[in-house]
Amino acid sequence: MYKCAVYTRVSTDDQNTSIVNQRGYFIDYIKSRGWILFDIYTDEAFTGTETTKRLSFQRLLSDAKEKKYNLLLAKSYSRFGRNQRETLDAIAKLLEHNVRIIFIEDNLDSKRDIGQFGLFGWLA
Repeated sequence: MYKCAVYTRVSTDDQNTSIVNQRGYFIDYIKSRGWILFDIYTDEAFTGTETTKRLSFQRLLSDAKEKKYNLLLAKSYSRFGRNQRETLDAIAKLLEHNVRIIFIEDNLDSKRDIGQFGLFGWLA
């Protein structure tokens, strides 16, 4: 059984409806699979290039270390992060704590596609 964390981010204040839409989408996605929603972590009006300034992102990593969830969902790799080094470091930390990662729009799943995560980091 998966206990899911969801990460949402928008880079500007005028994208607030995007956050609402993302939350609704993920709640339905998780419910349709019979999984459990642990928490939704949201960073609003923050660029994806600096993870240290995204407080929800930092809390997400801390909660993974404490084994509070075992599956992370995000809309896309670029919503998760845009700085290749920081994003790949965060992914490595999540994997180290046995967290499966799925980026829905990119059809990326760490269970089967871990080799492609670096390529997407370069593209983001």
